[in-house]
Amino acid sequence: IGYDSFVYGGGNLRVAQIAQADPIVHRWWEFGASVVVTLFYKIVSFSDMKDTAAGAMAWRLYAYCATALSIWASLRLSKMLTDTAHLRPFIFAILFAGPHLLAMTGLIAVEPGLVAAFLWQAVWLHRLTHEYTPARLAALWIVTLIGVMLHWSGVILVPPALLASLSPRSRLS
Repeated sequence: IGYDSFVYGGGNLRVAQIAQADPIVHRWWEFGASVVVTLFYKIVSFSDMKDTAAGAMAWRLYAYCATALSIWASLRLSKMLTDTAHLRPFIFAILFAGPHLLAMTGLIAVEPGLVAAFLWQAVWLHRLTHEYTPARLAALWIVTLIGVMLHWSGVILVPPALLASLSPRSRLS
């Protein structure tokens, strides 16, 4: 599954940034996503693909891995939100098949990784509100930092993590 996302996601610039620049200069506002895609590019470039095709494939692999993480988080969250088995598919559909669904089909952009970070933060916030443990708080902050490192707009993950960290444990339990 995939579609031509070069117009929407700035794909030509993103592929050129990874495939044609030597050394690769990572933009500060999407440093984490660029580093992950660069690693995928190094793996894909061992094949006989042209540099630009390998660059596009690296971005798509990033999107597909983020999609897999998003599906996993959506399944876990739908299981956590209800005990009723027949409601879980509807909750999964709401969580995963939202307006961000097109970003999950190979978009050459950083958004798929951010969707995964948002969903995983929701998983850890839910787990933390049901039982406070330092390990769960650490997992929440790890997901938050990954989201911030993927793209600067991931900073929107910080306020919920701060609130969960600063709230009295009695309210969280």
